[in-house]
Amino acid sequence: MKKSLFLLLPLCLLVSCADKKPIDLFLHDQKWDYYHFIRTNDSIHGYKFSAYFREKDSIVGVFRNDSLFFTRIDLSNKVASGDYLGIKKGNGFFVASDSINLQPIPEKDFNRIVDSTMNPKLSHLNKRLKKGDFIFEIDVQNWNPHERKGLTTVKVFDKKGNYLQQFQSDQFEFPNEKKLDFEYADYNFDNQNDLAFFLGNIGNRNAVISEFYLFDKRNGKFIHSETLSGIASGMGTTWDEKRKRIISESSGGGEYDYKIHSSKDTNFVLLKKLRVNFGFRGDSVLVTRTTLKNGKYDTIKRTIREKNFDYRAAVKKFLNE
Repeated sequence: MKKSLFLLLPLCLLVSCADKKPIDLFLHDQKWDYYHFIRTNDSIHGYKFSAYFREKDSIVGVFRNDSLFFTRIDLSNKVASGDYLGIKKGNGFFVASDSINLQPIPEKDFNRIVDSTMNPKLSHLNKRLKKGDFIFEIDVQNWNPHERKGLTTVKVFDKKGNYLQQFQSDQFEFPNEKKLDFEYADYNFDNQNDLAFFLGNIGNRNAVISEFYLFDKRNGKFIHSETLSGIASGMGTTWDEKRKRIISESSGGGEYDYKIHSSKDTNFVLLKKLRVNFGFRGDSVLVTRTTLKNGKYDTIKRTIREKNFDYRAAVKKFLNE
């Protein structure tokens, strides 16, 4: 059985939905490099807004009529403008072309949007969860519904209610105020379940970021693993339980990485790595293969003159070598 961490987009964004309730929505604009989140049911000029949020000096929104649009509301002149959206398979939205112009927003609508977007109502959330032999209390101070996070304290108790430990972060993100939860699974193949908290996304790298706490059998506590948190931050991560391998992909800055790590308790060893540098030299790409052999890393670099290099085929070939 394999576990995977990927960013999933709601199906409602790709098809027409009869349900008009607010939807959970992740947005990504590569040009401005941001990820953010909002829920709303507001409509302006007859268009149904699925989401809006603050970005620099504008309110940014996505609305659906017959199509999906990207709309920017300038805070200085209260005028909305926008572009048609292109959808990138896998991780969100990217601005395309064909600009459109909308009418100035009525004062009352503008004030309502600015107030709800820039001055969210903060609240205190608390929830108890039972997972395996443990009870977890999640306490969030100053919960911000726009950012989907606050100052979070996680307290851990045994099944009898005896206090064991706690850790705190202002970076843990949750789907909404009713879904204060985290992943509870074995992430280092030691037959002990660990914790994984979602931290958000790095826009220009299409990366899903999580924070991992591995269970230490010796002291019965969950220990933060900076190493695994780094390994599993990327386009997608798969845990191959049969071979005890962690397979991760990441991209950014014109580079694509495919890595395979082995795991034993809290130790992680890089076994194989394929890096493709797409901006190496003109139409050429630089492919670097790194393999662990007899305790040492063997690295081979190769320049390939190919404009549309198929990195997926290169990964498949690399795995069969």
